[in-house]
Amino acid sequence: MTEQSVTPYLCVADGRAALAWYVEALGAEMRGDPWVDSDGRIGHAEFAIGESLVFLSESYPDYGVEPPAAGRGAPMSLVIEVDDCAAALARVRAAGATVTREPDPDDDRLVGTIIDPSGHRWMIVQER
Repeated sequence: MTEQSVTPYLCVADGRAALAWYVEALGAEMRGDPWVDSDGRIGHAEFAIGESLVFLSESYPDYGVEPPAAGRGAPMSLVIEVDDCAAALARVRAAGATVTREPDPDDDRLVGTIIDPSGHRWMIVQER
């Protein structure tokens, strides 16, 4: 069997704002320039967080690609491992994320949960 990997492909309402947020708040690094459709929508962009690659596009309803709907909850979570959960939560909070779960200091690992400005749910995890 060949080696496999999974790459999340996020859909957002405002691709430029989302990419800027991921760079600022999560330390993402852009991989090349986004592909922009003739109507100005970002059709494909790539960024990396550590060794992990993430794809992103704006809404393409004809293909069933839509961003998260406000107030409906998140159908999935992205997990990011960090060295300092408290510092990471402070950084994303200052950048506009909604922190939905603070880490429990009594757990074996620290886990904070956020909703980013585009509506995606992230778990920020610090192993001890």
